[in-house]
Amino acid sequence: MIAGDVLQNLRTALDYAACALALQRNPTVNINDVSFPIGPDAKIFEAIAKKSIQKLSTDARDFIKSLKPYQGG
Repeated sequence: MIAGDVLQNLRTALDYAACALALQRNPTVNINDVSFPIGPDAKIFEAIAKKSIQKLSTDARDFIKSLKPYQGG
């Protein structure tokens, strides 16, 4: 249970970071559909990222993609 709680807290922190980056770019942006993309593979990650980080700056999107948050990345 503790491990699950740790993972959930980490995921929440990453989502908050993505929202903060979106707000930094545009303080009036609607952040309801902004999240940190994590996928099981590169193809699905790209599909998720296309929707979830589109409101971030190009530099922020490139940084998140460079982390390769998917299995094998």
